[in-house]
Amino acid sequence: MSKLLILLKPRILLLALAILSLLAALLACGSDPTATRNPTRTPTPPPQRALSAPANTPTPRPTVAIPFTDDTETAALIALFRATDGDNWDDNANWLSAASIGEWAGVTTNSSGSVTELDLSDNNLTGTLPPDLAELDDLEVLLLHDRVDEWVVAHLDAFDGKPLQSVAQGDLDLGQLADSEADARQQKETEDEFKPLVERVRKALGSKASDVRLTHRLTESPACLVSAEDGMSANLQRVLRATGQAVPDVPLVLELNPAHPIVTRLGDEPDEARFKDWSHILFDQAMLAEGGQLDDPAGFVKRLNELMLALAGAPKSRLWTPGSQ
Repeated sequence: MSKLLILLKPRILLLALAILSLLAALLACGSDPTATRNPTRTPTPPPQRALSAPANTPTPRPTVAIPFTDDTETAALIALFRATDGDNWDDNANWLSAASIGEWAGVTTNSSGSVTELDLSDNNLTGTLPPDLAELDDLEVLLLHDRVDEWVVAHLDAFDGKPLQSVAQGDLDLGQLADSEADARQQKETEDEFKPLVERVRKALGSKASDVRLTHRLTESPACLVSAEDGMSANLQRVLRATGQAVPDVPLVLELNPAHPIVTRLGDEPDEARFKDWSHILFDQAMLAEGGQLDDPAGFVKRLNELMLALAGAPKSRLWTPGSQ
């Protein structure tokens, strides 16, 4: 019996130690009110991937917010913006923004904040000018020299009770802009003085020009080409041809600047052959300045070379070019 107790004693001691350890653990859990027997873990959400637009999705063009205003001049500019597709202008910086209208692209104001100038030339305007522009009482300059101006001005033939007239069409009468009656008389005397020259140039050009006359619209150029009063300008002819329309060739009017030294020197030229060459050079130069193309580029180069040789004192060139005689 004593041997059995000796053999069981170690096992009893181990069991007792295990029971004591379990009781100690239970007591420790009971002393911590936040401890739980089976604590649950809050699951961590998986990381979310940022959504991106497909590679071929076009970036939307930002739209301009249109403000509400009671100011008549600002309202007129807003009407212009809407009527001419301002969202697609090449430059619409600050338009329809909270900035003052003097900071809108192409708008110039005076010290009182009134619009005095609108320069929207070559700005991709499309549409028709709105009548609201008449609200711009102090507007002095309106620059819109785009390729579609002839259609725009055709719908707006008057502004603030004043008729609009193209400077590239018809016989522009600037006599009323003369500073005094003496200036008007001087212009009339100049026209009478240059009548023989105008007739000589008209004869030299023949059917190349529909007419030749003096003009007071030029300041630096010796000559320019304009269309007849009811005719089609060269620019409009080019635009229509570019769209595939059949457009007849309509000769333009050559206008001479009597105050230019080349024109005055031309009147003193006694050699009719050289006078004819000079007349054709003036016409071709005016055509190039207007943006057109020459019917006979080789003839223009030949005449220009002959002129430079003559001015340099060299003998007449013996080189033959197509179209020369």
